[in-house]
Amino acid sequence: MRLYVSPLRFALIVALVTILALNASAVVFDDGLTHVVDVGNSFPLEGVVVDDGPGAATTTLQVMPGGEIGTIFEDNLEAFGSSQVTIVGGTFGYSIELHDTTNLVMSGGSAFNLLLVQDAATATFSGGTVNAIVSGNQSTVVVSGGVIGSFNTVGHQSTFFGGEVRGTFAVNGKSLVEVFDVNVSCPRPECNLTVSDEGFLEFWGGNVESDFVTQHTGEAILSGGTIAGSLFALDQSVITIRGSGFNFQMGDIAATSGTLTGFLLDGTPINNPFGRASTATITLPEPSALTALGSGIAMLALLYRRRGRRRVPLGIEVRP
Repeated sequence: MRLYVSPLRFALIVALVTILALNASAVVFDDGLTHVVDVGNSFPLEGVVVDDGPGAATTTLQVMPGGEIGTIFEDNLEAFGSSQVTIVGGTFGYSIELHDTTNLVMSGGSAFNLLLVQDAATATFSGGTVNAIVSGNQSTVVVSGGVIGSFNTVGHQSTFFGGEVRGTFAVNGKSLVEVFDVNVSCPRPECNLTVSDEGFLEFWGGNVESDFVTQHTGEAILSGGTIAGSLFALDQSVITIRGSGFNFQMGDIAATSGTLTGFLLDGTPINNPFGRASTATITLPEPSALTALGSGIAMLALLYRRRGRRRVPLGIEVRP
């Protein structure tokens, strides 16, 4: 059975959709009060903007299961000022964008595109689904659950206590990332865990199905967890592998390729091929240096948190 739509009716439908799109301006909450988006109070045609109220009063937005924001015309949820956003559920047509000193706690829901965290905003992600997390400037991201399409940092601090990253995991531009647990489930060669530029990664535990790569002047410390692929140190980058019982002498590995076996600091066996550029370093610190190294890392993290960091403009758009 074929459905016939006359040219006139088709033109009317197109005109109606166009009018709806043009009239779909964002809903603004900037009164310092608490607002709830749920099944009975949704905005599928519009985006939502949350900002401070009079006298810089904090405005709070709660998104519950069944709530919709911008789902028809792929619009955003944007938060500014000191806004507080709690997402327990719901559907977002495009992105969730955090600016200024906004704070997001997300334990459910799904965003079609990305969670963008900028300025000095904070995001705590323990559940739900986003196509990507992109963060920069002086923002802070803490992940303990949920599903993330890809993770890309530019000059910020983040900590992983869990969750799944199904695509690329990239640490860039003076970012400081600590991983205690994560599942980077995208296998090689489609995806890599990559530390680039002046990015710094300390990997304590988790599972990486891809290669573990440092490049440019990136630095990574591997103390635990499992890596399914190879270890690659390129350009002037550094990989420090903490543990014992290695088949290479402690200190810098002179070989530019081979297979490293032994035990990481958490007791996990390691049996991984590696490759190293002649200008890069893969090092196995002496046991006596591990305590000092841990103290140095803690001091580095403290200094990093305290020092002023340059703002890094983000021009990144991620779509399936």
